[in-house]
Amino acid sequence: MFDIYYCPEYPIDAIQASDKIVKEGMDEFRPALAQNIKEQGLVNPLIVLNHRDPKRYKTNWLKTGNNRLWALKYLGWETAPCVVTGSCEFPSKKVSFEEAQALFKDGTLSYDIEAHGGVLQMRNVCKPEDYEYPNG
Repeated sequence: MFDIYYCPEYPIDAIQASDKIVKEGMDEFRPALAQNIKEQGLVNPLIVLNHRDPKRYKTNWLKTGNNRLWALKYLGWETAPCVVTGSCEFPSKKVSFEEAQALFKDGTLSYDIEAHGGVLQMRNVCKPEDYEYPNG
């Protein structure tokens, strides 16, 4: 098992994310998500993998939260709360799996030992239809 850290102010520019993950309906969903975050705050932190093993992962790789990351950039946030696995080069606190789970208000963490030596994932999150769309 790897170490888990909570970093309340992880620099967004340090996070590497895939720009290939664009699903149908995101043109409407992402602005609605940004509006929701603006009004209610970020409900769930991002999950960042930082195993320092280039054969497995890139450094500071976003595992969960592509749409939230897009929304935070859209809103001009410079940092975001993140749960980081492996190691964390930014000010953070080492937490247990249970403590990390408590940080997620709308999702359940799972640990997948089969996936690349073990990764955290989030399940049961809001779906696009759960958000109000700003333009009707």
